[in-house]
Amino acid sequence: MTSIHKNKSMNHSSEELDDMTLDPPGRIAVIGGGPLGVEAALYGRFLGYEVQLFEKGEIGQSLLAVQDQPLPMMPDRCLSPLAVAALKAQDGGLIFPGDPTYPITVRQWINGGLIRLTSTDLLRGQVFTGCKIVRIELAPEVQDDAQPTESETDADDDFYVDGEVPPDYRLTMQDESGIRAVDFEAVILAIGPGSTDSGSDDSISGYEELVGGPYLFRPYLFRIGQKIEGNDEARLHRGLREIVSIYANLGGRSTLDLYRPIRSE
Repeated sequence: MTSIHKNKSMNHSSEELDDMTLDPPGRIAVIGGGPLGVEAALYGRFLGYEVQLFEKGEIGQSLLAVQDQPLPMMPDRCLSPLAVAALKAQDGGLIFPGDPTYPITVRQWINGGLIRLTSTDLLRGQVFTGCKIVRIELAPEVQDDAQPTESETDADDDFYVDGEVPPDYRLTMQDESGIRAVDFEAVILAIGPGSTDSGSDDSISGYEELVGGPYLFRPYLFRIGQKIEGNDEARLHRGLREIVSIYANLGGRSTLDLYRPIRSE
């Protein structure tokens, strides 16, 4: 049984926000099946969260246009230590099938790295391709509490939930089977910079309202990979640090870092 602390009051200091945690097996949606999306889903699954990844196209979709080009970074820098460990565990110590070396082309990175990661024990059955997220909004259970009355702002709204945790967000998704809505406690967007802008092919209805509208309190909604400064390697590893920060925040453990090598005693 999971005991999860959520604070629904709207006027919070940064210190209070730091205290908000979501313990495993809280439900987390990762939107975007690029390198950062796959890594974010893998990280959460390793920690015991119930993570599902949604990609409107194929895994590595954002890289397909350059898949025949050389890898834009040193081969051993394209996968996190956690991803490498998952691949080794899956294939008897080999990182890539038949050859214990890292990829040298983007195509090898996609096929031998990202796609194979989605078939590992941690992610198998949790990745949904050809599934476009068309809308994100507050779940019905919390919509009425999104904007408190004046009398509520000073009230002590702390509460504890034992067992099933009420979701914070509802995602409306569309795939070959039609349109459906699924609720999650947390959402991580890994869809690149500018992708949610109104009018873009990747725009998600409701996102701009959540992050720029009247809602004052948006816990458990994260975005990674927005900054475009630096080369491909710098952007990837900045995104990996963002993943570490998100899960450390959710777990209430500022030093949690699964990428850091374990020191031998």
